[in-house]
Amino acid sequence: MATLTLELMPDGSGGLYPIPELALIRDTDFRQAQDNARVYSERVGLWQKGRGMRWRLQRRDGKPIVNLTGPSLGAAFTLGIVKLFAEE
Repeated sequence: MATLTLELMPDGSGGLYPIPELALIRDTDFRQAQDNARVYSERVGLWQKGRGMRWRLQRRDGKPIVNLTGPSLGAAFTLGIVKLFAEE
């Protein structure tokens, strides 16, 4: 089990990006799921131009994450993004 945290960045590049510790351990499927979530939020008119979003994933047992594979977090990304922007 892990906790996904999304943080809006007011002066961001407009991208969805991980904290540096997670940037290099994502496989292609994971990156695609992340990108799909961002594209969906743009398509439904929620992604705000000029805003970026940083995310982190932390295991609940405190152990380090060594790899992120597959598309399983795609729905969590999408729901989190939509919720954050809908509350703006």
